[in-house]
Amino acid sequence: MAEKRQNKRHRRRHSVKFGEGAYTHSGLTHDVSATGMFLVTNQLFPLRTRVHVQMFVDTTRFICFEAEVRRHKVIPVELRSVERGGMGLRLLTPTELMREILDGGRLRVTVTYPSAAAFRVAYERELKGGQLVLRAQRPLPKDTKLLLELSLPFVPVSVEVEATVVGPAPGAVEGAVTLRFDSPESAAGLAPYLSSP
Repeated sequence: MAEKRQNKRHRRRHSVKFGEGAYTHSGLTHDVSATGMFLVTNQLFPLRTRVHVQMFVDTTRFICFEAEVRRHKVIPVELRSVERGGMGLRLLTPTELMREILDGGRLRVTVTYPSAAAFRVAYERELKGGQLVLRAQRPLPKDTKLLLELSLPFVPVSVEVEATVVGPAPGAVEGAVTLRFDSPESAAGLAPYLSSP
């Protein structure tokens, strides 16, 4: 089967300490890449959990990361002597972490409209009313404040809008929520991009 990952995985065995706040658990890497690693461990955190990772390069050097749990590999007890279970982690980039700091800790969500036509449809359907239905990758409780980034590559520009989750989207797929713009002027500020070719 062909390798589909953008970043090649390398088989590397490094000692690792990890945890949500402190380095409370230990494990070993099975493979690593520039953007992630598979961590062999019996301690599985829920998907999307943020963890701090301390990976030892050798006996005197280590590197610290913040990562997000993206997948689990659970192995039955009777097969653990021949197969390894654990967690797949995505390493968070400095850009992501700095954005969070600069955004004041608010969640940032990006929605991309690839063409002017797609943007016009979305504008007429929901954006001009100051709202947006979003299929969230993680649970977003009612009243969650977030920074919505509307990416318009056909211009090209990105527009940032402060928004709040008002609840599940009626009649939509599971996980979809309705966002309402915090400022009524935000919708009006999108209108000039409707005339883009």
